[in-house]
Amino acid sequence: MTELVAILTDHEGENVRRPDPTSPVWDLRTPGPLSRDKKSRLSKVVACRSAVWRALMGAEPAAFIRHESPVDDEVPGEWHHEGGHTWRIPADFDPDEKDTSSWLVLGGWMAYASAAPIEDNLNLLDATPERVTEWATEHGATLAIESFPDDLEWRVFVRWDA
Repeated sequence: MTELVAILTDHEGENVRRPDPTSPVWDLRTPGPLSRDKKSRLSKVVACRSAVWRALMGAEPAAFIRHESPVDDEVPGEWHHEGGHTWRIPADFDPDEKDTSSWLVLGGWMAYASAAPIEDNLNLLDATPERVTEWATEHGATLAIESFPDDLEWRVFVRWDA
């Protein structure tokens, strides 16, 4: 996770920022259509999102996503239903694959790395950075991402010592 923290820190700016500079929580926001320097700002957000996905896919012991059924939406991979709207993310998950990307762009999902599925449905986007950190620590999450329903905004938690 050290590499991910370095990438997020290197890209900090208007669209990649920590609401509290002392916390391990970042907000990633896609720049609006009339934003100045939109192309360069968007490339920073895209680079951070890619780094977050890579870290999630490499996280131990498992990665999960709480979202609509990937099976019903024909998202590639061998998905394991963990109950409710929670699915274990398959090892060959590719967020850039066409059907996967179409499924993720709907937003309103949470992905995280932990030893087991997390039942507690905290809305990371509405919680304070302190509450997000407490929640992640309580549930043993080393990385958590929540996507706003239009996928234009993400809140990311990265455990410093993972």
